[in-house]
Amino acid sequence: MRSINKQRSGKIMSYSNKKKGIFAVSALTLIAAAAAAPAYAQDSGATSVQDLDQRIRILERQLEIQKEDSEAKAKEAAVVTAGDKGFSIKSAKGDYELQFRGLFQADARFFNGDNLGGNPGRLNDQFLLRRVEPTISGSLGKLVGFQITPQFGGDAPALLDFWGELRFDPAANVRVGRFKQPVGLENLQSSPALTFIERALPTSLVPSRDNGIQLHGQLFSQTLSYAIGVFNGGADAGDAATPDTDNRHDIAARVFAEPFKNSPGILQNLGVGIAATTGNAYGAANTVAIKSNYKSVAQNSFFAYRGTTNANGKHTHLAPQAYWYNNNYGILAEYVISRQELKNGLNERSVSHKAYQVAANYVLTGEDASFKGVKPKSPFKIGGDGWGAFEIAARTSALTLDSDTFIAGGGTSFADPTLAARKATEYGVAANWYLTTNAKIALNYEATRFDGGATALQGTDRQNERAIIARVQLAY
Repeated sequence: MRSINKQRSGKIMSYSNKKKGIFAVSALTLIAAAAAAPAYAQDSGATSVQDLDQRIRILERQLEIQKEDSEAKAKEAAVVTAGDKGFSIKSAKGDYELQFRGLFQADARFFNGDNLGGNPGRLNDQFLLRRVEPTISGSLGKLVGFQITPQFGGDAPALLDFWGELRFDPAANVRVGRFKQPVGLENLQSSPALTFIERALPTSLVPSRDNGIQLHGQLFSQTLSYAIGVFNGGADAGDAATPDTDNRHDIAARVFAEPFKNSPGILQNLGVGIAATTGNAYGAANTVAIKSNYKSVAQNSFFAYRGTTNANGKHTHLAPQAYWYNNNYGILAEYVISRQELKNGLNERSVSHKAYQVAANYVLTGEDASFKGVKPKSPFKIGGDGWGAFEIAARTSALTLDSDTFIAGGGTSFADPTLAARKATEYGVAANWYLTTNAKIALNYEATRFDGGATALQGTDRQNERAIIARVQLAY
């Protein structure tokens, strides 16, 4: 029995010891787990902070990249500008540019004494749109430039300028297309910058716009400009017709010096130059070769060739010219000789027509006078102190036809002396109000005296032309 009880007792003690061991192991496990829990939590927390920090760094870098991209795009973005010189879109580097400019001129013309005897017809008092010229110009890189100028004023729409240019250097540029020949001084002056409403009589003797190619540039620190070109060739007093029909071409050249341009002083804005053309022309009066129609300053015709008169050989121009501006006053002068060989039946000879002008202007409000126009220091402001700039000017010009134009008598003379005047002499005064750089109001009085050209009797004079001309100009 004792043996059995001892065995039972041993088993019970062994079980009890095992149970205690299990509890001990479990307790140790729980203690270890409890001890390990804070460490795990600490590791997990550290991992979360590191992950958050990493994400913040990624976001910061993304923002930096976006900022860099925005700055790079801003550097490459086109620049849009608007000002008194027009509107433009220009690349960030300035190599590519598109400019939008415009010119609007609305005129009123009133004549006195135009119904007197001896005139070929009554002159019309009228309002008209003299010029409506939008212009698109610009550059395609540093090498290529261009300009397109249509005309919507006058009798019918027309394309005035359409040219492209290779700008190799300020000293050497090549222009191709339709543009003004480099001849008359006032003809080359920009229309918005004219002191008088209309150009003087010498402009009637020079060729204007034509199709061709021209090399031009500036030398010696921009004190000498030159231009030489080959053109289809056209008659005096206007733009050459298109297309060219006589298979001959003209050469035109001009040199203009401003020797004191870079030296401040009384002669800084002195310019002196000479221009010339040479070519051959053959054809009837209604062709491009000799479609000359000389007009008064008020734009009324006073000379035209007979319909049977033909161009018959050499046609040349010579045009010395000069201007001088100092502070608020200036003087412009030019002289033109147009020499051409003509034929009407058996009557063949060379005629030389001549014209000159001298004009002086004075800016009453003290702004600088300039070949490029007047810019008011204090633009006109409604209710403000600015009144703009005021300018006065006076001019005389004359155009004399060669006496050989009217000899031979009958229908073989080159022009009809009862319709075409032998000479026109003009005197004009002007008053200009520059409200702003873009707005101008002008008033001119023009008196023109004619020799010959009356309809009543051959040898009598056409009545003097007296005109009051007003203009409102908007230019940008």
